[in-house]
Amino acid sequence: MSKIGLEAAQGIWRALIDRPAFDSVLTKACLVAFSGSKCSSQITVEEEHADSNGCMHNGFTSTLIDVTSQMSFMGSELQMPAVSTDLSVSFLRPAKVGDVIRADSECLVVNGRTVSARVDIHRVDDGALIASAHHTGFNVFAP
Repeated sequence: MSKIGLEAAQGIWRALIDRPAFDSVLTKACLVAFSGSKCSSQITVEEEHADSNGCMHNGFTSTLIDVTSQMSFMGSELQMPAVSTDLSVSFLRPAKVGDVIRADSECLVVNGRTVSARVDIHRVDDGALIASAHHTGFNVFAP
């Protein structure tokens, strides 16, 4: 169970994405919920997040899944991020420029140094499921 609240978690989120690294593609995303091993992020899809068809790019989708699930890993009994060992994403329907999307993550399993989360991305206005993912990580930071 997490020992930190939403405000502290939002600070961690900002620290992850407000630096000169790949995760900075999420600078316009916000952590909107954080409780234990569950969390949610939200963003309005803009042209910089889109592919040539005006839909959210699959690479951007995968990055949102990765960082959101990392927050649920930190909220679990693991209480720290993990290095990805597997990320499986089903892209179910497009999110278009202007759509507000929400990524909901839950850490499902902590087994020693291995963690697993499920992430679903929905369009906020109609609840349509955009993508569903399973993310497994390994804690390389533990002694």
